[in-house]
Amino acid sequence: MKKPLLILKAGSTFPEVIRYYGDFEDWFRAKINLPREDLVAEVFMEEVAWPDYHDFAGTVVTGSHDNVTDHTPWIEKLTSWLTEAMSDDHPILGVCFGHQVLAYAAGGHVGGHPVGQELGTVKITLTEEGRDDPLFQGLPPVFPVHLNHAQTVLTPPPEARLLAYNDFEATQAFRIRNAVGVQFHPEYTEEIMRAQIMEQKEQIEKNGKSVKNLLEQITPPDYGRIVINNFVDSLGDQRVGFI
Repeated sequence: MKKPLLILKAGSTFPEVIRYYGDFEDWFRAKINLPREDLVAEVFMEEVAWPDYHDFAGTVVTGSHDNVTDHTPWIEKLTSWLTEAMSDDHPILGVCFGHQVLAYAAGGHVGGHPVGQELGTVKITLTEEGRDDPLFQGLPPVFPVHLNHAQTVLTPPPEARLLAYNDFEATQAFRIRNAVGVQFHPEYTEEIMRAQIMEQKEQIEKNGKSVKNLLEQITPPDYGRIVINNFVDSLGDQRVGFI
């Protein structure tokens, strides 16, 4: 029997964004080429049933409006779940908050970025290991991504191999065996990036930044789709499919 993909949903986005574009899990589903029935576990909810990772080909951990440093019960439970899954070499893709909690689960240090928020479309650079990594196959050594975060991996886990960086963020992507974290949002589209900026317009202007400039910097190439499907492809054709 082929195994489905597991999406650990770590929160929901702004209600107005959901109204027009759906929520975190919808954005991932829209970019995955293979048809399948996946399972979404809303792990940020108190009474959620936590799935057994053995039943799945791989796991995606979404972004969140919460912070790893909140150390709420569900975040600590997610941390333990990820620690066990990583030790068993279960394939994991952590995105933004998912990237940070993956680092935390593996012994890294997560906290507020000393410069503040990184928001909008910016370029990242692949390291030598990143250029050879399966997650980034088919991508140029420097490419634009969508970002929306204020916390960061301050100190990567001891086992982590750095895959990507930029001037703002030293750890844009890392790998620990079958687990990989990306600080950027491969599931965002141009429209979603634009909507995320507009929802934070007041705070952006309060921080002395230009909303107009952020909107103008949004670029069309959808490199995120390649990243997500590279992760799915790495799971193997025989392991991913319908329940």
